Amino acid sequence: MPAAGFFTHFGGDGRWQPPALGQHRGLQLAFLLLLAATFAAVAGEDRLLERQQILYAKGMAAGIVRPHSDQLLGGSSTMRARGSGWVCTLGGRTRFPFCGLELDLADDDRSGFDLSRAERILVDYSYRGPAESLRLNLRNFDPRYSRVEVPGSTKYNTLELRVGQGPARADLAMANFAVAGWWLTEQKVPPELGRTEFGNIVALQLLTGNGAPLGSHQFELHGVTVEGRLMTQAEFYLLLLGLWGAGLAAYLLFRVAAASRALRREVLARQRAEEHAQALARHDALTGFLNRHAFREELSATLAAAAAAEQRGAVFLIEIGNLRSVNDVYGHAAGDALLVESARRLQASCPEGAIAGRMGGNELAFYVPGEQAGGEGQTVELTARLNQGFACSGSTLSPGATIGAACFPHHGNDYASLFRAADIALHEAKRAGGGSYRFYNSDLEGGASERIARMRSRERVLKASEERPAFLARARTDLVVREGCSLAAGWPAETMLCLTLTAAEWQEDWTAERIVTQLDMSGLDRARLTVELSETQFLSRAGATMRNLRALQDAGIRLALSGFRNGFNPAASSIRFDEIRPDLAFLSGAFGGGERRLFDRRG
Repeated sequence: MPAAGFFTHFGGDGRWQPPALGQHRGLQLAFLLLLAATFAAVAGEDRLLERQQILYAKGMAAGIVRPHSDQLLGGSSTMRARGSGWVCTLGGRTRFPFCGLELDLADDDRSGFDLSRAERILVDYSYRGPAESLRLNLRNFDPRYSRVEVPGSTKYNTLELRVGQGPARADLAMANFAVAGWWLTEQKVPPELGRTEFGNIVALQLLTGNGAPLGSHQFELHGVTVEGRLMTQAEFYLLLLGLWGAGLAAYLLFRVAAASRALRREVLARQRAEEHAQALARHDALTGFLNRHAFREELSATLAAAAAAEQRGAVFLIEIGNLRSVNDVYGHAAGDALLVESARRLQASCPEGAIAGRMGGNELAFYVPGEQAGGEGQTVELTARLNQGFACSGSTLSPGATIGAACFPHHGNDYASLFRAADIALHEAKRAGGGSYRFYNSDLEGGASERIARMRSRERVLKASEERPAFLARARTDLVVREGCSLAAGWPAETMLCLTLTAAEWQEDWTAERIVTQLDMSGLDRARLTVELSETQFLSRAGATMRNLRALQDAGIRLALSGFRNGFNPAASSIRFDEIRPDLAFLSGAFGGGERRLFDRRG
């Protein structure tokens, strides 16, 4: 997952990696849109923020224009309508006579217009008379100092403007207004309330100003408009900064959430990987059964619990006897299929609570709990099911399964003793003939240890052949050669030992000397050792290979050529081969049905 700064993610190598912003097209688009909107807002700041509001225009339903004079204060000024305007006659009865027009902007005398963000006021009017200036009042209602029943309690924000004759427009800055001094004197408001206020303008007055000449003054109001900004420039840029801050915060939150999701996914993936690794460490990859170590752990714990609960059970140790021959004739893929099919059949026979495992090679095992476990009928049925043939590679394969069974706790009260009893029973069944089963009994103990050791030894070193047994080993160290030869020295005289070397060992100059030295140290007759060489290695004619072959031949050690199929004449070679072993595919094509023969040349 992409991230920025501290927000990173796990990479495929398990380390935190920085992100690539391009992985999130949505974030890129949002960033570009915000950037474009910011540039557009800054470029069009005035047009975007400037606002104009019409408070009054002729013909508007809102706003009532009425005459206003000093008669309310006992003055002698009079007003009369003329056309769409008013004519007042300014009298001199009061000290400060006045007359003019008042635009009422509030129906209830309480709620007017908020002009606190207005910067200018435009007043369109007509005046004819002797005065050189007029007074414009903006009356503001505030409950802190205003009362509806006292009209004069509204704050008088006032401004003197010079006038001429006829129609005119007064363009006045709101900053030039001031609170009328007489109002401050009469209302006796505290100093903090003595500033101009335009938050709730309920009325606008256009009156004769100070020192206006007595006589006739004609007024007509055409319109009132205010201009201002939605916000100050400082507020505007603070808003932009706020938007960027909100965008950054949203991005960081998104990255935190993305990093958190990536971390959770990584943790889950690693947990699954660990669980998978643990499963692989405890299970056989081919059959899916528990491996030998895990089977021992599971069975040991199960037997301990069964002993505490006084429960019974049985262990079946199974050997797939035909696995090696299937591998030799049909290949290891067919051998794997044989094992998988045998495991599937065994799994299908396992009741609830059973434990199945692969002990290695061609050996399977499973434990069945219950009072009826290990019964004759169950074992017969299992043997028959396992030994049913199945189609593979165009042939019908049979597992040749042999079973040894032992019951818990009669034949053993822990894993070691119970498994030993099943092992003895298995070898007894194999001795009696493959494809059968045997139950453990105490009569099998006589000579069991010696017999098992002998049979296991022969199974490790013997390979079935039609004319003689042969030992097949991968000799890569002096110890392996010496131990193999020492073991073969104790076998019957007709038993031969066959040694297969790697291509690298054939190409080492001292290989033949090593073999002869270890052979003589073991006490094995040189004539009972056969060293095998593949046709491919022989045809390479490598110098070291040929020298090793001659040295082995001169030492009286038998030589065998395996994988023969190319049709060259071994008799024409300076190397005398005692055995020629054809390739299985060559035999199948030559004789049909895969018949295998062994060609010997003795002399």
